[in-house]
Amino acid sequence: ETLPDHVATISLASLSRLFPDAVSIYRFLGVQYLSIDSPYSLQGDPVDWENQSVLMGSVYENTSYMIVVHDDSA
Repeated sequence: ETLPDHVATISLASLSRLFPDAVSIYRFLGVQYLSIDSPYSLQGDPVDWENQSVLMGSVYENTSYMIVVHDDSA
C-alpha cells in the first residue's frame, strides 16, 4: 500500500474517536489549526517510519501544543 492509496481510502468511520476530542481541546485553547498526522502515515510500516521520522523535528519544532496518544484502543 502506498501513502496516496492509504489517504484516498480513509473513511470518517475509520478515524479514531479521539479526533473529535482533540478538536474540542484545541477549540477550548483557542488554537486555530490542528494537524493530526496518523491518517497520513502508514502505521506499523517500518519503511514509512524510517522515511517520516527524520522529518518530525522540522514538522513539530514550531508546535504550540501537542496531544500525544500512545494507544487509543482503551
